Amino acid sequence: MTKTFGTVYRLRVRLMGDKEISRIWRVIEISSMATLTALHKTIFQAFDREDDDHLWSFYFGKLGRPQMVEYAHVLVNDEEEDDLVPPTRLARGVKLASLPFATEKQIHYLFDYGDKWWHKIEFVREFPAEAGVKYPRIVKRQGESPPQYEDFEEPDDASFTQKPSLHRQISFEDLDALLRTRPKALSTPEVIGYLRGTVSAANMVMPSRYFGLLLGSEPFESKEQLADLHSLLFSLHNHLADSISSGIPLVLRRSSYPITRDGLLLLVSDLRTEMQGYRRGLDLGCSDPEDLDEDGMRALMAMVEADALLEGVEDFQKRTTSLKPAQIKQTHKQLMGMAETIDTIMMDLALAFRSTRKQNIETIVGNAVKTDIGRNDPCPCGSGKKYKSCCMKKVQ
Repeated sequence: MTKTFGTVYRLRVRLMGDKEISRIWRVIEISSMATLTALHKTIFQAFDREDDDHLWSFYFGKLGRPQMVEYAHVLVNDEEEDDLVPPTRLARGVKLASLPFATEKQIHYLFDYGDKWWHKIEFVREFPAEAGVKYPRIVKRQGESPPQYEDFEEPDDASFTQKPSLHRQISFEDLDALLRTRPKALSTPEVIGYLRGTVSAANMVMPSRYFGLLLGSEPFESKEQLADLHSLLFSLHNHLADSISSGIPLVLRRSSYPITRDGLLLLVSDLRTEMQGYRRGLDLGCSDPEDLDEDGMRALMAMVEADALLEGVEDFQKRTTSLKPAQIKQTHKQLMGMAETIDTIMMDLALAFRSTRKQNIETIVGNAVKTDIGRNDPCPCGSGKKYKSCCMKKVQ
């Protein structure tokens, strides 16, 4: 009797885009008993990608039609599905053999909901597994894989190999110096406020959704510049998240503000810009004031009042050019005290949204951790830490 080793699918995975991009494809052989998660990881490897901290989905049927079925990496909510909306199912544990690969002509795979790398999957054939062959495997390649981030321009000397640290020490001046190399980046105070807002928000916000906004859309000068900026922003994100856990505000501002009229204007501008960024970060995380308790509402109103007061100070400073040194010194002291108050207000708002955020993240993590997530993979809660150092112990 001939011994069999199961069935293998041969699939051609083609990038979707312009004429040049659509010429890039890979042929993959994978066991029919493998899961969608295994297929995702194989496609990720086949296209030489480096950053797997993104969501993904497989689609069976014509895109956008009610008959189409989506198998998603993570289900963000559990709302009842509308009959007119294509159903979404969790990809967790779904085996290829249970899906219509051999009969469905419209199969698509989306990697990274932000940059949107679309792929068309074509079923080539099914055949018995060969003895001694390890599946999945990549058997054919056509075309060079494009950079994962489309706005990155490959430098002449592509010698970058160092992995960025996600827990480096940060100063305002370091971040400011790097952001100044990006003409269309947001200002440093707004970037700091924005990140503070996203880690305070009621809903998790993946960094891929806002890094392009913070850093600007123009090509990077080099891989070193890209890695350094991402390292700084991830580190700042993590330090801000840690500060909320500890209840101690993280203060990250210029090392000093001159006790002059111009110094006062700069301090006021930085404080207002940071608060503006903070509100934008909260909005990106769909933070609803109705979720706040009394303490949270008081903090929200205190932020509005602080901004109005700073606007008055800014207007007065611009109209008055003959302030005495003693007046400037006293105003400077008051503004520095207000800066500490604003830090406390932001912390109070973060803590007020924390229970809502915790519930939302627990739902996402509860779904995501069952999709073969590894100990060293990025934690699905969006903290930027490895899974083993973050939510793994909580789940277990």
